[in-house]
Amino acid sequence: MSTGLSHSKSSHGVRGKESGVNEVPSERVTIRLTGALGRYIQELEAVTAAGSPSEVVRRAITVYHTLVMQKLAGNDPVILSDDNGARKKLPIFL
Repeated sequence: MSTGLSHSKSSHGVRGKESGVNEVPSERVTIRLTGALGRYIQELEAVTAAGSPSEVVRRAITVYHTLVMQKLAGNDPVILSDDNGARKKLPIFL
């Protein structure tokens, strides 16, 4: 469960237009996760190649974005489950 959240935009490594480099803003979100959500992040970090809790969250956002974009495109994302040799489609509710 989220107990605190802050959000800010910043620009790092920005050069003026005369250098030909466009400004690329970055998002910074600070969130404290406690209880089950904190444990989920620790568990995912331990069983995946994610090197930090931040990497777990970045990957989760990427997966969520992909699922939502597929749904908006008219597709129905599912999880394919093997139930004793029978393939089952489990819907993903967004």
